[in-house]
Amino acid sequence: MSHRPSIGIIGLGLIGGSAAKAFAQAGLSVYGYDLDVMTIKRAYAESVVVNAGADWREWAEGVDWVLMAPPLAQVNSWLTQWTSHVQRAQLIIDVSSVKKGVLPTLSALPPRFTPICLHPMAGSELTGYPASTPDLFRGHVCAVVSVPNRESAPEPVIAEILQWLGMHAYPIAGLAHDQVAALVSHLPYLVSAALLVTAERVGPPLADWPQMAGPGFLDTSRVGSSSPMLWNEILSENREAVLRVLEVYSEVVSAWVGDLKSARPPEGLKRAQAIRSRVEEGKPWN
Repeated sequence: MSHRPSIGIIGLGLIGGSAAKAFAQAGLSVYGYDLDVMTIKRAYAESVVVNAGADWREWAEGVDWVLMAPPLAQVNSWLTQWTSHVQRAQLIIDVSSVKKGVLPTLSALPPRFTPICLHPMAGSELTGYPASTPDLFRGHVCAVVSVPNRESAPEPVIAEILQWLGMHAYPIAGLAHDQVAALVSHLPYLVSAALLVTAERVGPPLADWPQMAGPGFLDTSRVGSSSPMLWNEILSENREAVLRVLEVYSEVVSAWVGDLKSARPPEGLKRAQAIRSRVEEGKPWN
């Protein structure tokens, strides 16, 4: 792409802020909006965004692309507000973590807009612009979700976006995306958080347990320390898919409790090592 587009970003939190920094590093003109005016001022002071003002309407009509990264519950209202205001042809990039609710809105966008539906499979237990980094996405996979009843954006455009972010594409359909995300993203959070809650319940008689927590505990519980407000939104939006995988997980754990009570090795431990190796190889599961 010879012409480097200008891009607006709605929401300069962990994801939006990291995208803004990655695009700015790549030489794009980045405009940003956040509910927190001080975040915009900080991004401007760091030369991440080119606007110092807090009114997104001042630059909305002038950018070639816009990336929507507000809280999940606000994505649809932002899409409606944006497309009511902007009258030019524009590419709209959605990066929400659950697609069930946003896909109908993307499908119904006015014809002058071209939607690109992405889910960068990267993150952190930290939140907000101070936690953002241009390398957050580097080396990770990005789900490229098809939008029903809409012509796909040109593949070179999607490839360029992912190149600037440092990601590689994994094409997937919308409903399948939410089911897979429940397994590889949303369930791991719940398992991690459950470990922390379990430690709190079991730990009080064992006063020294925090001092003995090693890499296994710290690594496994890291995601569980993420913002509960963020995760409550995600779990609520993807409730059915999360319940399906959580019920299977509960069955596995319940069976292991029975195995240990009967002095048997937990069934499946030998397979776990091979499963992990296969995941690292990135092979389809069939």
